[in-house]
Amino acid sequence: MTTAIGSAAVVGFVLAALGERLGTGPIVVIGMPLLVLGALGVLRDPRVGVLAVFVVMPWGFTQIPGVPLQLIEFVVAGVAVLVAMRRLGLGDPPLAWAAPLNWILALALWVLLALPSAVDHDLAVGQTAQLVGGLLFMATVLAAITTARDVRRLMAVFVAVSAVIALAAVASGEQLQSQFGGGLVTGRATGIFTEPNQFGAMCSMAALVGIGLTLSARRTAIKLLGAAATIAIIVGLLLSLSRGSWIGFTLGIVVMVVMLPRARRALLVISVPLVIIAAGLGAFAPGNPAVTVVSQRLSSTVSGEVRNPYDERPAIYAEAGREIVDSPITGQGPGGFPVSASRAGSEAQSVTPDHAHNILLTWAAESGIPAALMIVGFALHLGFKTHEVSRRLRPGTRDYDRATLSGLAAAAISVVGQGTVDYVLRGPVVFYAALAIVGALMAMLHVARPAPMPAPTPRERTPEEREPVAPAPSEPELEPILWRA
Repeated sequence: MTTAIGSAAVVGFVLAALGERLGTGPIVVIGMPLLVLGALGVLRDPRVGVLAVFVVMPWGFTQIPGVPLQLIEFVVAGVAVLVAMRRLGLGDPPLAWAAPLNWILALALWVLLALPSAVDHDLAVGQTAQLVGGLLFMATVLAAITTARDVRRLMAVFVAVSAVIALAAVASGEQLQSQFGGGLVTGRATGIFTEPNQFGAMCSMAALVGIGLTLSARRTAIKLLGAAATIAIIVGLLLSLSRGSWIGFTLGIVVMVVMLPRARRALLVISVPLVIIAAGLGAFAPGNPAVTVVSQRLSSTVSGEVRNPYDERPAIYAEAGREIVDSPITGQGPGGFPVSASRAGSEAQSVTPDHAHNILLTWAAESGIPAALMIVGFALHLGFKTHEVSRRLRPGTRDYDRATLSGLAAAAISVVGQGTVDYVLRGPVVFYAALAIVGALMAMLHVARPAPMPAPTPRERTPEEREPVAPAPSEPELEPILWRA
């Protein structure tokens, strides 16, 4: 006991001195013990590492002192290393793997080949490191998940954290103001993110996962908690006023109702009371400013009656085409789109966009057409595999795995839907949230089990089958007859 107390005192004094020297005393004194305990937990159970990534998401953009990494990037890197060490200690390969990851591995190798010709070396190194970190994180998620219950528990934590982020963003929201018929809106909810489209993407993915988990729950209390968290996230999605996120969420709902027919009834049961309560509270009143702005924003998504002069997507798309034609094989370099777009001769020189507002255009402009084709190959491979497993999971009374799988697939497809008009994966929190969902989806494809076939009912016997048949005479009975003859 005396030794333990003495050791604790020494460690405390060392941490306090280190914190005072670095000027971050409270962070060091509190963070270092938590870091050690977390590392021990990951070495014992890899699921702790995935949980740690989810838990730090609300503070994910915090810069680590003395390290060129944000908090979520630091945690992801540490968890990946610890899980690899644990697997090596058990005699396993350092990485868990799935066939679709071969496309991402090929993409990472291609980006490394294109790195020397990048227009901005620092941006290229940062984007390449993020891609490699994403690949390692998906492999880490695969290593942590061994059962469908693991998927549901880990994703439940992700939904809970997303609900907290959404509620905080809604509570701190500003007054919405609309211009150009909803084409330009100020005061949109952003939460912890730097811009509302990233917040909308996070809410879109989390809401679809939450719907899948709610449908897969077996106890009423869990269903109610899942529904409450999902509704809070959907409110955040609406107030983000991110049209790309709305498109992705709608596409995800379509995928879910196709994969899981009973989702149609569940969505109807949830939405009708919600609409009635909201109408009773005056949420749909014409004088409600939020309702007016949301309505205008929805209208601007499908109509072009009032053009927003600040929406320079045509020029941005033209600039992406120019960069692709200029370097179709290796592109301008990872993360180099904004640098190329600001140079003389650019189609969007006055706009200075950060990306091409499209996943494929951004990757083709920065890393070449082969990189965009690898992303398409990854999406198609994962989509066909999901369809195959979904067909094998027969609908029935025990389709919990099918509901979980449909929620994850819908969340993954929402990223594709939003990616047709926007690119939000620059931010590390959204990036790792999306890859956590993709990793869980790939794990679910391996651990999901089809519902057992019902036992066949016994066939009713025909009258001929029920009529007794006289036994054939045995050999000893035939011998006397033949002898007398």
